[in-house]
Amino acid sequence: MKTLFYKVIETIKNEELRNYARFCADNVPEYFWAAQGSSSGKYHPVTDLGEGGLVRHSLMAYRVLIDLLRKDDTCSSEFEDMGIIATLFHDCCKYGTEDTPAQHTEHSHPLLAAEFLELHSCYFNLGQAKDIICKAVSTHMGRWNTCSWSDVVLPTPKTLFQNMVHEADYIASRKYCLFDREFFNNF
Repeated sequence: MKTLFYKVIETIKNEELRNYARFCADNVPEYFWAAQGSSSGKYHPVTDLGEGGLVRHSLMAYRVLIDLLRKDDTCSSEFEDMGIIATLFHDCCKYGTEDTPAQHTEHSHPLLAAEFLELHSCYFNLGQAKDIICKAVSTHMGRWNTCSWSDVVLPTPKTLFQNMVHEADYIASRKYCLFDREFFNNF
């Protein structure tokens, strides 16, 4: 899955964004590559469970987002590039920021992932793309922005792009949305 993840990064057209995405992938918490997509198994399809499930979920969110962006004829390659980064890294801190994961999903993981992306952006000239990506990542939970075990209230999507990243994550986590190995095998 790690090799496939990097192959998707190579589809980013803008060289600076592509280099940024590679750098982020090189520095994600180590558990990201092996963790499952759901700590409970309640909110994700079976293909997101088990080793590598979190990466499979992120790749599926990428695939859904590309479909959402391409249905709009006004979609620019810059938005596609930013969408690739936002979906690939939206859950990069799902179980915290340490290499050893927490037992359960961190409620504030959208903020942790946005902070991770922000921190790693300082080596690149991303302009407004940095804020667009980070805001989309921080709002990817949509209306599920509170929980009973945390006082943190997550921000909700405000822009069309933020909503598309949220929708891609939501659709990719539905039980019927299974990881399409054939699609990615031909990638």
